[in-house]
Amino acid sequence: MENNLVVIGLGNTLRRDDGIGIHLLRALRRKKIKGVDYLDFSTSSLDLVNRIDRYDAAILIDAIDAGLEAGKVKIFDLKDVACGLKEKAYSSHEMGLRYLSVLLNTLDIKTKIYVAGIQAEDTSYGDSVSEALNDNIPEMINEISKFVDATKRSMEVIV
Repeated sequence: MENNLVVIGLGNTLRRDDGIGIHLLRALRRKKIKGVDYLDFSTSSLDLVNRIDRYDAAILIDAIDAGLEAGKVKIFDLKDVACGLKEKAYSSHEMGLRYLSVLLNTLDIKTKIYVAGIQAEDTSYGDSVSEALNDNIPEMINEISKFVDATKRSMEVIV
């Protein structure tokens, strides 16, 4: 492993806004930020446990329900997953963010994990995101890109 930072997209692209993590991952991958790996885990959140400990830090991109305006980005540490997420947060994955946090903690995985959560509006069946999210994609990409860059820079200082 050459890179010590990974950006991971989560979500189901057949459940409208739930797939925003995958759509944003694809856009970020095209930016080709040096020193960053990109992984598409779609709905296979359990599988990422086997790969995430290879990295010093990870940024998960996923749809959330935090009571924000649709399309807003909330970046937080995975260990703080209860930070305003509603009890029934959106998840079409094998496990939601809360359970993922518990599992990673139980397994004593030391990777620093952040979540770039996107407030979803519509998780009904369909293959396109809602208009509210679609209209905000450039801003979401910009905000997450800045966080990826800042995280990468802070890791280089530590090394």
